[in-house]
Amino acid sequence: MNQNRGSDITTADGLRRHAIKRPNKVAVIFEDITLTFRQLEERASRLANGLLDMGLQKGDRIAIYSANRMEFADFYCGLPKAGLVGVPLSFHMKEEELSYCVNTSDCKMILVEPELVERVENSMSRFKSINRGQIVVFDGNVPPGMIDYEDLLKRSSPVDPRVYIRGEDPFYIGYTSGTTGRPKGAVISHRARVNAFITDAIEMDRFHGDVTLIFAPLCHAAPLINLAGSVFFGAQSVIMRRFNAEEVLRLVEKHHVTNFFGVPTMFNFILMLPPEKLHAYDLSSLKWVVSAGAPLHIGTKKRLMDFLGKDIALHEYYGSSETAKISFLHSDDTIRKNGSVGTGCLGTDIKILDVSTHQPLPVGEVGEIYMRTPSLITEYDQDPVKTKDAFVDDYMTIGDVGYLDEEGYLHLVDRSADMVISGGVNLYPKEIENVLTQHPSIVEAVVIGVPDEIWGESLLAFVVPKEGERLTEEQVIEYVKSQLSGYKVPKKVEIVSSDAIPRQPSGKVLKRELRKPYWAGKSRMI
Repeated sequence: MNQNRGSDITTADGLRRHAIKRPNKVAVIFEDITLTFRQLEERASRLANGLLDMGLQKGDRIAIYSANRMEFADFYCGLPKAGLVGVPLSFHMKEEELSYCVNTSDCKMILVEPELVERVENSMSRFKSINRGQIVVFDGNVPPGMIDYEDLLKRSSPVDPRVYIRGEDPFYIGYTSGTTGRPKGAVISHRARVNAFITDAIEMDRFHGDVTLIFAPLCHAAPLINLAGSVFFGAQSVIMRRFNAEEVLRLVEKHHVTNFFGVPTMFNFILMLPPEKLHAYDLSSLKWVVSAGAPLHIGTKKRLMDFLGKDIALHEYYGSSETAKISFLHSDDTIRKNGSVGTGCLGTDIKILDVSTHQPLPVGEVGEIYMRTPSLITEYDQDPVKTKDAFVDDYMTIGDVGYLDEEGYLHLVDRSADMVISGGVNLYPKEIENVLTQHPSIVEAVVIGVPDEIWGESLLAFVVPKEGERLTEEQVIEYVKSQLSGYKVPKKVEIVSSDAIPRQPSGKVLKRELRKPYWAGKSRMI
């Protein structure tokens, strides 16, 4: 019997269906540009045919290097029609990072916005297989020898090429944040991302009547899933070029947005708006917001819930580029199970293993988190060693440390890389950060380990005060002393502005960058 009969649902199939079922419904809005499902289907098909006509073949990799804009919808919907593999790259990348990712993923072409063309040109000598005729520019003045994106679409067929692909074929390669070294290319299959769409629908009751606001960079996994998943289910997306706290609220009112995703830093910026701006907009269309990417500390959580009111749910989840959503904490549990990131999502099994022996640990005991999910990566691109190191049997770890409680809820203790060992005692900064952010004058706190001649490492806290508030190091230290055991109290506190804390484009804090000056000249950073 032929075991390969039948077909798989791929990321391209949702748009195909909705272009027939609801062709005139608005699919995507970006600034003053609006596309219906029929229009998006046509543009996606034109892009697919244009790339195939240039000699590209199924399985070839195509990079997109841009801040958020409408063309991301073409990209994520069009490449699967041709069996091509997307490689979204952060617009913050400089020449060395750009060339590294383009070369290691073996990209055959780059789609780029005009603002970043100069960086691409400066990287030409580093590229292994990209020349000027393989660079497509979105709009503006296209440099000689490069390709005008809209011209490419106009001269290409609007008929869906329907290159045959299966669920295990790669959809895109997502580069991880690279907080512990060089970025790794996570190969994500169509099956994995369709499963992620289904998980979203079940966990957050997504349906075709939703309007999702997207302001996190579309090169990252969560906003990518929000956009591609909304198209897949026939819902509407509103894309912002970049995050702006007041603009988020304005667009919620203007477009009757029903949901959005943000990292805690973004929610902090919204809550820091002056009262006359914070309360100036009608948010009654919102059904829920969801926080992920970093711990949502209890102080921020309570302020956010007070602002949203009882009719807007606040969810949290735990996930990664490699896994999509792993666990989900529903709004009903967000206070009762504070400190948890919820229970395993649909089809997900979570284990806590001993770091050294990889043996399962009992309830409540801290170890390395391993998970088996239906949206797991296929592999790290062209890196069998890193792939092998990430797995125990068919369970994967992304290096996080935590435990499962007696109800099966997952609690993150920290990333293993962030653990501080002082005097032989393991200290987990998240616990101290959680206490600091409950202080009424503190908006954000980041705790790291720095060298200590006696203890090996000691704790240093960076504290961001609320606007207009004045804090001293002594006040902060005394506050922590009143809340935690003495060995958990930071030895030093620096009062800083939010801008002084280095972050990834997604908003996550780059603790490695914070540590660097203190560990300069050392052979290690722990």
